[in-house]
Amino acid sequence: MPNRCSANWVTYPAGWTDDRTVPNKYRVTSMLTTVFVSSDGTIFEKSVGAIDASFLARISQELLAAESTALNHGG
Repeated sequence: MPNRCSANWVTYPAGWTDDRTVPNKYRVTSMLTTVFVSSDGTIFEKSVGAIDASFLARISQELLAAESTALNHGG
């Protein structure tokens, strides 16, 4: 079962790793940190603190568009 976090009376799954290199690689220094990672492993966007639905939707769409463009241009 995944770890769970709770904020504003909402409980949601939270990622966790025992690999100590991952927080360093993605510059995660505190909870809550949301990292959007592109398919090549680079940080596309990072937010420290709570995010709202509009931020999640906007960044998700931007990441998908960037990935689609890279795929269509062989990058």
